[in-house]
Amino acid sequence: MKRKKVFISLLGTGPYSETSYILGKKSMKTNYVSYFLCKEVVKPDSIIIIGTQESKWEEYPDKYFPQKYKKVLIPYGKNEEELWEGFKEVMQEIIQEVRESEVYFDITHGFRSIPFFIFTVIRLINIIENAEIKGIFYGMYERGSQEAQVVDLKPMLDLDNLIYSFKTFLDYGDVYSLSEYLEKYLSGLEKDKQKDYSGIKALSKVLKTLSNAYFTNALRVYPKKISDIEDILQRQNIKSTFEKDPRMYAVSLLFDKFKKSEYYTLKGYKFENLEDYTSFASLYMKTKRFSQALEVLREGFISYLAQSCGIKESDRKKLDSLLGALQDIKDDNIEDKSIKEIVKMIRDIASNIGHLRNAASHAFTSVEDDKANSMVKDIEERINNIIQDLTNLKEKGLSQETCKILIDLSEKIKGRL
Repeated sequence: MKRKKVFISLLGTGPYSETSYILGKKSMKTNYVSYFLCKEVVKPDSIIIIGTQESKWEEYPDKYFPQKYKKVLIPYGKNEEELWEGFKEVMQEIIQEVRESEVYFDITHGFRSIPFFIFTVIRLINIIENAEIKGIFYGMYERGSQEAQVVDLKPMLDLDNLIYSFKTFLDYGDVYSLSEYLEKYLSGLEKDKQKDYSGIKALSKVLKTLSNAYFTNALRVYPKKISDIEDILQRQNIKSTFEKDPRMYAVSLLFDKFKKSEYYTLKGYKFENLEDYTSFASLYMKTKRFSQALEVLREGFISYLAQSCGIKESDRKKLDSLLGALQDIKDDNIEDKSIKEIVKMIRDIASNIGHLRNAASHAFTSVEDDKANSMVKDIEERINNIIQDLTNLKEKGLSQETCKILIDLSEKIKGRL
């Protein structure tokens, strides 16, 4: 389906001198750059002009677009209240027009701080209305000159999208949008240039795999992909790309930050010890992925028991049987005080993880609306307690001798192993 073209222009107080505006191979001699852009470049389906009461409505839009544009009046933006009033007015007036449309902006004649303010509007409609921003034009008029180049400032929006994508990664562990940003940039390059961006292509591919690993709890894949990213960033071809291409230089700055993030510290994890699991679970906690944190903690707990007791991690039937038996053992059946303490620790950890996992599996359906906030706080506290309990269990130590006693006890009580 073909998208509607919407042209949105800012109008100041003028007057505007006649000059030859040039964009690419197209040009026009006019006082009003918006007229040139509409007539020769965009050829829009609808036109929206944003200005104040003092803007030169009669001299420009009324003259050049008689009865063919929508007028949006906003305050000067002299204070915070006026800025918000202007924002609301603009959004209410344009929201229906820009939805699912191609949108072009001309900020050449924006009054005072309005061009900066309108950038926020551009960003928002791009996100919430699925408006495709096709151009942000600015006519570079210089007094006394006969010509003025029109530049497209859309790359600044692309940079903002890149920053937003990277912040999403730092906040939530999601690098999908960053990968897509790089893919989109690569697809826009001429084929003969794409070979010089092999490092960027490899980086984009690894980022997508990294995101998939994070979302699916592919624990052992995640550290490998972090290491792959580190290797790619060390390649000479990508260093050269970062240096030569200003857009990719921006990407390099973000990855300098990545190297200092908590995600980067996971590169050496092999999940051969309990600390790797608890650290990864803590990262999931930071991004509010509680169910995934619980799955990681359970895997870490099972792995620790398996390693300590000499049971293969793949032998889940035997491990589950041991856990089940230990949870059913009554304290009266245990004479050794230290063994009794360890059994209690194992029992409490298994029980706490199990209860929370079960609640998460049923989508916390028993929670009422007014308790949702307190529930999150409670979950965070309980998961942090589980992490601490696991740490305490590791410090207490689970020797082969202790494991043998535990297995013997479980066999006597349940006969499961």
